[in-house]
Amino acid sequence: MPTWHMDPGAREQRFPVAVRDPGAGTTVLTTRDVSAWIHR
Repeated sequence: MPTWHMDPGAREQRFPVAVRDPGAGTTVLTTRDVSAWIHR
């Protein structure tokens, strides 16, 4: 799990992240809301 060094307003920002697709066996680059990581 990556550790984000947040700046003010980061909850509203979106960052590109590499996400592994276990079904396809590939890694794709997607944009994911940072809040998804914060609230895990």
